[in-house]
Amino acid sequence: MPNSTDDLERLARLRDSGALTEEEFALQKQRLLYSESPVPGASESRRGLTTTTKVAIAGFVILMIMLAIYGWFRPGANQVPANERTGAAQTNGSAPIGNQGNMNEPVSLAEPTPTGSYSWATSTDVLGVTPEFLESRLGPARERSAFSRTFEVGGCRIFYTVERSAVRAFQAPVSTRCRPSLRGTVASTLRVSPTTTFGQIWRLLGEGEFRATQVEGFGNAADPTIELEYGGAHVDNFVRVSFSSTDAGDAFSLWANAIRARLGMSPDQPIDDYAPFQCVDNPPSTVGRALRNASVDSVTVGYLSTDGCNG
Repeated sequence: MPNSTDDLERLARLRDSGALTEEEFALQKQRLLYSESPVPGASESRRGLTTTTKVAIAGFVILMIMLAIYGWFRPGANQVPANERTGAAQTNGSAPIGNQGNMNEPVSLAEPTPTGSYSWATSTDVLGVTPEFLESRLGPARERSAFSRTFEVGGCRIFYTVERSAVRAFQAPVSTRCRPSLRGTVASTLRVSPTTTFGQIWRLLGEGEFRATQVEGFGNAADPTIELEYGGAHVDNFVRVSFSSTDAGDAFSLWANAIRARLGMSPDQPIDDYAPFQCVDNPPSTVGRALRNASVDSVTVGYLSTDGCNG
């Protein structure tokens, strides 16, 4: 194979013979020195890329184009990951639960619980949220006042107590259809139902506090209730749970007679002052035994008063 010296000599002879002008000689010499172009008469290996090389390069370019097209059009290639979408929404000012923000923004949940579900509506997640947030999740309230909201969720009514623009507690009936979740409370492991009794709750959760709204002199007032209440621990944010029953059988009369005896009254003596029979607690053991089979018909959860009746 000719070397660079041979090529230069050949260019010089072509110039001397008049086949190349001085300008052409200088140009070919420059190209030769920088290997940019072959010189006349150079071997095939110096004239440019071989056919095989050109085919290989073309094939490589086509392969890259095909890979790029596949990467662009493959399913999900242009979708933003869910965690990035959530992060973007949070950085654009979405309001955390409990604060008033843009209620038109979707609420991201950690689990696939349907929006406005009864399970969410009867858990401690609702405590502290605003009434506006409740309506964004549960729909328009059936009844409302400055201190309460009543909703119907899945055919079940839920009454929320509102204080300083925040939910403080809720009360939910217990039936075959309506079974409050109680998630986030000391009773979260209890699947309450119409057949749940005070005795069963006592065995599962331990000793609670009994309280009655009224044990005698009901008149035309609302049905009297007896409540079994449990105070929340620090881990439960001190949220209290109260199970109510209006089907306490003989417990009302037994409790009323115990109060009469304490006041020095006979069982049939007329009552002038009903205050001692209202909002009473600490029943005697005879009443406690009678309450074992009382079935639960509603549950109240929240930051409840510990020095009065919740009903």
